[in-house]
Amino acid sequence: MYLIKLAFNNLKYNFRRTISLIALITMSASSIILYQGYVEYCREGMASGYINNSGHIQIADKNYWGTTDTSGCYINKTELTEIYDVLNKNPKIKFYDSVLEFGGLIGYNNNSSVFWGKGYDHPDKYYGAFKGLPVFEGDEGILIGKNLAQKLNIKLDMETDYVSVMCNSPESGISLGSLELQGLVDTGIPQNDSGLLISSRQTALNILDMEDAASYIQIYFQNNDDIKLIGEIQEKINEISSSLVIKDWQELNPSYKQVNDMNEAQFFIISLLIGVLIVISIMQTLVTAFLERMGEFGTLEAIGMKKKEIIIMLFLEMLYLFIISSLLAILITLSINKVTDVFNLSMTPPGYDVSYPLVFLFIPGKMFLAFCFVLFCCITASVFPIISIYKNSAIKLINRK
Repeated sequence: MYLIKLAFNNLKYNFRRTISLIALITMSASSIILYQGYVEYCREGMASGYINNSGHIQIADKNYWGTTDTSGCYINKTELTEIYDVLNKNPKIKFYDSVLEFGGLIGYNNNSSVFWGKGYDHPDKYYGAFKGLPVFEGDEGILIGKNLAQKLNIKLDMETDYVSVMCNSPESGISLGSLELQGLVDTGIPQNDSGLLISSRQTALNILDMEDAASYIQIYFQNNDDIKLIGEIQEKINEISSSLVIKDWQELNPSYKQVNDMNEAQFFIISLLIGVLIVISIMQTLVTAFLERMGEFGTLEAIGMKKKEIIIMLFLEMLYLFIISSLLAILITLSINKVTDVFNLSMTPPGYDVSYPLVFLFIPGKMFLAFCFVLFCCITASVFPIISIYKNSAIKLINRK
């Protein structure tokens, strides 16, 4: 018990050195946690964005996945009915939507451009209109990307405006139609907005002059981590048709793993560099403090304290410093997160023209690992003075004062 009190008194009596060490460890731990929180935010944000766009899984004809021309790869009406029956009976399914892809030319006055369209049963769940009105289930109108509207020189100033579309239908050949333009959509990705067209699936079927069909069905789970559910659904789907295949959201979005692996590698390298700086900085500070306290250690040993007890005392001092610094680091990181929220700080990812809130996502398990890393650096930095105390006698320690 007296070693615990002695270690605390040493920190109190050497107040300036204690403050400098606490500041050093606090800033080091805060840097790791904040950067880790940023990486986690990017990872979770990307995952949520991909899942919102594609669903947890998609069901489509096997030929749909293996070709760039998907115009003839549809799920027919009978298959749709049977798939809906399977999905409706599963309480783990949160929501599903059938999507029909189509493409062709869109014209307005004397301007025309290529478009790629998607017809949803519930288009309002995916796309809102930043100008005009959104498209709801059953609406005959459409939304187009804001960059596509610029190409066509559409101002959307009138209450009602119409565009012409020409598509190639696998059943009826070339189809022409005139559609009401209800609004413009901004996905934040200029390349996507340069040709995007959104409609209800019924409108897409009318344009293509087709009976009930879908390019794929995207499905959302109640639980993001319910991997077993994929196998359950695949088993039921195989009973309907062997040509239907399921892919999960990570297969549908291969860029997620690539970007996530890159962020993780960057985090590891930066954390390693910070760790090296921590070790070097604390080592230098501790060595300086050690040289100043040589006589103190020698005196303590001369009056009867064992080397083992001195070493324990130094470990306790380091533990006090770590605990205080960790609490301060948690307070600082939470405060910074609050500041970004209060001042509405945002960032614009590469390839986007829309800003997103800057948030640090703190995962308790990973924060614990970050603190373990900092503690390891602190212990490593204290090895040299401990070895010196162990090898030198009390007289040598006093004489080296």
